[in-house]
Amino acid sequence: MAHDPFREQLEVDRLLRQGIEAVEGTNQISDGNPICVVDLGEVKARYQLWTQHFPHVAPFYAVKCNSDLKVLEWLLRLGAGINCNTLAELEYVLGLGFDAKKITLTHPFKSQTLLHTARLRGVSMLSFDTIEELDAIQKSFPEAELLLRIATYETVYGKRTPSHFGITTEDIEDYLKAAKQRDLKVVGVSFHSEAGGDPTQSFQSGIIQAIETIPHIIKMAIALGFHPRIVDIGGGFIGQSFPKVAGAIAEALARTLPPGFTIIGEPGRFMVDSSTTIACKVLGIRGCSRGRSNIPAVICINSSVFEDFAMFVTDYVEPYVEPFKVHSRYLTWKERGQKSGEGRNYMVAGYSLFEADEFVKIIRVHHDINVGDWICFRHMGAYSNPPSAAVGGGESRTMKLYHITE
Repeated sequence: MAHDPFREQLEVDRLLRQGIEAVEGTNQISDGNPICVVDLGEVKARYQLWTQHFPHVAPFYAVKCNSDLKVLEWLLRLGAGINCNTLAELEYVLGLGFDAKKITLTHPFKSQTLLHTARLRGVSMLSFDTIEELDAIQKSFPEAELLLRIATYETVYGKRTPSHFGITTEDIEDYLKAAKQRDLKVVGVSFHSEAGGDPTQSFQSGIIQAIETIPHIIKMAIALGFHPRIVDIGGGFIGQSFPKVAGAIAEALARTLPPGFTIIGEPGRFMVDSSTTIACKVLGIRGCSRGRSNIPAVICINSSVFEDFAMFVTDYVEPYVEPFKVHSRYLTWKERGQKSGEGRNYMVAGYSLFEADEFVKIIRVHHDINVGDWICFRHMGAYSNPPSAAVGGGESRTMKLYHITE
């Protein structure tokens, strides 16, 4: 069945209602649990969008973005590779059945335990960008296949600034020589733009500039006796700008790289952000704005940035918030999207009372929100769980429901 976003949203909404009814039951005064619906059909649609616009770039999903078991099982079924950072992530994805040859380790500070485990399990593709890491790899995993991580550049206040991680252009040859002196094997180049899918030209131009340096790096590597064959273009892609950005990058890759190279990418947010919707119950309202619609009231919900909304602390994202159940009645799709008529301003805060938990500063809602109502948050699939959460989801009081479209 072809992917139909409208039909998918109707099914997601049905599951949200089902979850709310299960949580509330006959006890209408219960604080309830947040409801999370994951649309695996949306994950599949994003995977297919990637392969459509990047037919020669193998997706290695960044597991830190969302380590939900069913999401990973779905990506395994679709044929994705995996990008890992930690020992817990590595052991988790290997346990799910991902091929060790389709896993990359790109954390800039790999522990000896991680390197030792990777060696035992046959996960050999590692990036590096420091001499210290070369020393650690020489000690624990000398036969690893290394990707030299280079810096990307973006213009900040008129100044060309390198990314936090990666080797700057003038130091690349020295690092290749250092790898050669340690009898290590460099098989390619990697980079990651820190512009994070910026819809301006910064993200796209940073990647294209990095691609354009690769022929020179290949020439230096071959002169030192290496046999480069892999390029990792990193992640940071977002759905809204993806087709245009992917087209420009694919053209640069085709124009620049010699034949026979394997190209991989590390999509995280792109694969999963649109897959997840979270519904939360309103526990309280403070400073109600009735009659003063320009002054926001604060809605307190039954979750927080320490549970389901970590992305609002670690990375700015535009919230997609809408009322879902108001005055004990589920709003229709048309009512939820209402933009006309009198509206009210609200802020949304978690129940922790930490300042960072006021994570939605201003939303305009054309319905009166009351204690006991439910509001929902769309596009919550990426980085929604805090970094301290266990890989694979761990224990959570949030009810998860899944929609699968074959």
